Amino acid sequence: VVMETLKLLRSTLPTSIQLETVVSPEDQNLSIMADSSQIHEIIINLYNNALQAIGDKGTITLSLGKVSVEKVDIPKQFNCSPGPYVQLSIQDTGCGIPTAIIDNIFDPFFTTKKKERGTGLGLSSTYGIVQNHSGAITVYSEVGEGTTFNIYFNDKT
Repeated sequence: VVMETLKLLRSTLPTSIQLETVVSPEDQNLSIMADSSQIHEIIINLYNNALQAIGDKGTITLSLGKVSVEKVDIPKQFNCSPGPYVQLSIQDTGCGIPTAIIDNIFDPFFTTKKKERGTGLGLSSTYGIVQNHSGAITVYSEVGEGTTFNIYFNDKT
């Protein structure tokens, strides 16, 4: 699903923006129990946000791989156990998210975009999908440097 979605995204990408993929050969056939259309939606939502954050020029990097997650790494709002997970990361070199609003980004209808550029439902929808799949999502951002979303799906397939 990830690779199919990337093919679609590459065809819509402006030439001034690079889309990089980091997937090791042993992780190319990872699988999880998930609704493929919802995984597609997560990638599209995060890609669209990254694209808007970048503006005219930059890089979006999608990474996929197996990781081991410790209890301390799991945000409190997620009911996840430590152990093996499949991590999907989307990183951009965009404007970053200010600390003052980062706690609100997953709230329904929260947006910093102009009305015609977004509804404020993309990250909220992504958050809900991740929760419905018993996963977790984290965000790391620095203003002027970019943002990374890490999504963790249980690797017990």
